[in-house]
Amino acid sequence: MSKPTQIKLQDRQLVSENIEYLGTSMPALCARFFTHLFRLDASQMEVFDGSAVFLNRKFSSMMATFRNATRLDDMEKAIAALSCRHIRYGMRSAHLPAFKQAFMLALSEHLNEKFSDSLREAWHSVYDDTMAMMEKSAEKQTEWNDNSAHPKEHFHDSQHDTGLLEDIGGIEVITRIHQAFYDVIFEDSWIGQFFLGKHKQGLIRKQTEFMVAAFGGPNTYSGQPPALVHMHMFITDDMAIYREKILRQCIYEEGLNQNIADRWLAVDRSFWPSINKEKVSECVTTCPGQLPVTIK
Repeated sequence: MSKPTQIKLQDRQLVSENIEYLGTSMPALCARFFTHLFRLDASQMEVFDGSAVFLNRKFSSMMATFRNATRLDDMEKAIAALSCRHIRYGMRSAHLPAFKQAFMLALSEHLNEKFSDSLREAWHSVYDDTMAMMEKSAEKQTEWNDNSAHPKEHFHDSQHDTGLLEDIGGIEVITRIHQAFYDVIFEDSWIGQFFLGKHKQGLIRKQTEFMVAAFGGPNTYSGQPPALVHMHMFITDDMAIYREKILRQCIYEEGLNQNIADRWLAVDRSFWPSINKEKVSECVTTCPGQLPVTIK
């Protein structure tokens, strides 16, 4: 590999210093990144389909690589191993444009006026150099340029039931069920504690948009993915089961049958692994001093 120019060395040092500056705000940057990524390319939800802890770990690993950019030319083997892991996860060459766009958008929003022209150029330089090294290794893998499908293990058919929207009766029916559901939830003495101070109609709209897309309708959802929306909340399986009972009852009260309810709840339940937690320590907060949200 050719020796980096003085300008590249300066760029790499600037990026390394910027990552040190980001410090404890990294979870917030991670949330911004994955929100943009999944909005730009929803197929990448199948590549990065874990909990908030999983997403933060993957993001931290990527940032650790950039942090060591001053030694980038000595990291070829490590980056080759990183590219192999990403291919196993399901990443393909077609994913890269959205990945970079989401990353730069997240940095720009997070740093705001501190994202100067010189810092922006430095990030572009370091990012492109790192990805070029990763692609060089990835090109040796036959799967890298196969953008027709992801590995089977990364598809979760239960997260989508493409004929369910029509079978339910359309968006209006889903909206009515969510209205009834949140009317109950907001008044519930247990899990209703999660919703104190929340805007009910806004939640109904977002939840409806999200589920309509999962049921085969148009994707107009612009919020964060479930893992990030709930990453600071200590939600247990018991709470999820209790919530599911309320939702099932609201589905029945709308006049829908058990088959429709089972299909709806199968999609809903497929998101539990990325939301539910066994310990409070699994919660991820986005800023210093923030505490996990727990309820009695």
